[in-house]
Amino acid sequence: AKGYNSLEIARMIDHELKNVETYIEDMERVKIIASKDKQTISRLTRLSISLVEEYLEIIRTYYPESMHLNRMEVNTDGKGN
Repeated sequence: AKGYNSLEIARMIDHELKNVETYIEDMERVKIIASKDKQTISRLTRLSISLVEEYLEIIRTYYPESMHLNRMEVNTDGKGN
């Protein structure tokens, strides 16, 4: 949840703080390489493809600028996805 700290999120969703921190860290890792295909993201992050898809949907919805910036960085070197 944008604008909340880990402890607030843990309380809101009734999860342990360490689990919430893991969710956030995993999503941040996916966000960094969001311009890659799902299989590559899954392999690099060691997350299931279905979980990667969930994180990508969140990123597309709440951080669309991140997806755009990642694609621009990849495409400026001429290699594409």
